Amino acid sequence: MLAREESRIFEELLSRFDSLGDEQILAVDVTPDWSAKDLLAHLAYWERAAAEQVRALDAGTWSPKKRTREQVLRINREVVKANRATPRHLLREEFSLAHSEIVSALREGPDEMEETSRSRGSLVRNVSVTGATTWRSFAPG
Repeated sequence: MLAREESRIFEELLSRFDSLGDEQILAVDVTPDWSAKDLLAHLAYWERAAAEQVRALDAGTWSPKKRTREQVLRINREVVKANRATPRHLLREEFSLAHSEIVSALREGPDEMEETSRSRGSLVRNVSVTGATTWRSFAPG
């Protein structure tokens, strides 16, 4: 159920990005500082980071990363700045690949670590809820 809803949200997100014209995707109106293209770079970064966390959890090497709000904002600024010149189609591809990584990481976990297990289930819910919340809060179009 969670995977199906997450997949639907992901497909809707890609569809909305694809429907934006060149001027629309570059317009800074998603947030006071970000365009839809910036959001795409942001989502790709955090999807990949989430995939790394799931793989670490499955390998038994995961430990929570407590980031301050300032650290997260700094990371977000750096990601957006680093990707401003990246062509739209490459960011879309990066986001799709990052999303595939998180889906794969979630599927590859050992059988004894079901989604209902405390640690993995909590991380899975956090990844899904964070992504859906980000998307719904800043949805282009």
